Amino acid sequence: MGLIKRGKMKKILMLAVMALVVGCTGKTPNLTNVTFPKKSNVKIDKKRIEEYTKKKLKDPDSALFEYPFDDLEKAYVGIFKKGALAYTYKANSKNSYGGYTGYSYWRAIYMTNLKTKEVMLLDVFPISNRRDVYDIRIIEEPTK
Repeated sequence: MGLIKRGKMKKILMLAVMALVVGCTGKTPNLTNVTFPKKSNVKIDKKRIEEYTKKKLKDPDSALFEYPFDDLEKAYVGIFKKGALAYTYKANSKNSYGGYTGYSYWRAIYMTNLKTKEVMLLDVFPISNRRDVYDIRIIEEPTK
């Protein structure tokens, strides 16, 4: 009889912890007053994207890039509470052992410079950790 109660108590405790974890995750932002840069003002500079990406790779000289998407996607940058445009691409490079790791998805984020009103490349990063730094939320997925 005591084991059943402990088992139920563990389930209740686990459900409470899960509810707490889910409740603490980021809320979906209210996007009614968020402005996004105009897509027509953004020129996707692949050379600059590659330059920024290579700075983050272990072996930048071995970097290979693919651009499977044609369009920008709307994104929300939580840390700045601003709208942005994101461009998704793929990068591959060699690891410490000299072997290629395989293509992974990366994202370039474009935001409007408040002083010059010019749309500029803010940063590039692997998608696997996109929320760690800027709290990026994609509003529209890219088109192929």
